Amino acid sequence: MGIRTTLAAGDRIWLVWRELRSDPAMLLGTGHVLPTPAGDLAWTNRSAPGIRQAALDLGYSGPANMSFLRLGDVRIVRPFQAVDRLRDLPTGLSAPTPRQLEGLANVAAAV
Repeated sequence: MGIRTTLAAGDRIWLVWRELRSDPAMLLGTGHVLPTPAGDLAWTNRSAPGIRQAALDLGYSGPANMSFLRLGDVRIVRPFQAVDRLRDLPTGLSAPTPRQLEGLANVAAAV
């Protein structure tokens, strides 16, 4: 099972999606977390003026105190790929186990 975690600048994020817990997890993409000029990981309208309005323009309707992660070295996986080793990955921000990480790396390398 994945481990709940926190992030640091430079950490790799693997974006994974599945509709139902019983569905295979799909790898959508990956990238490295970039900090704001002040060293924070959460990008807000203060650190990136206009980011809130851009989210609203895309249909986001959450609270005014929204924040975002900015990624570098982004790789979108096309077509999205199922990763069998992620069946037990919990929802939310989680660190992959070594077995899960191997599955992610294998899929990313194959596309």
